[in-house]
Amino acid sequence: MTDAQASGGTGLPLAALEIALNRLLALDPLTLERLAALDGRVIRLEVPALGLQFTCAPHANGLQWLSPVPDTVDVHISGSLADLLRAQAGGGLEGLQIEGDKHLASAFASALRE
Repeated sequence: MTDAQASGGTGLPLAALEIALNRLLALDPLTLERLAALDGRVIRLEVPALGLQFTCAPHANGLQWLSPVPDTVDVHISGSLADLLRAQAGGGLEGLQIEGDKHLASAFASALRE
């Protein structure tokens, strides 16, 4: 998958998306603390119906989008956009396919929820 495909086909480089997201996350120090607790972990998010796949590594300053995508990840979370948004909003992980560390999936959703 190319960076353009990962960013929704707009041609927006993945680096620009990462910078924008991390600037937004920097406005909330508590979220950064929660992401720092997940440092060193690799998370892959996928929305198959939209052909989107993102792989990221949380750290104390936000998220780092990984490209090229590593062969192994700690957790792979796949589902519809609605299911991913519901999990982030606190609605649980129902409807999502989770391969790997389910506790990490829950902690990641929780870190971004607040």
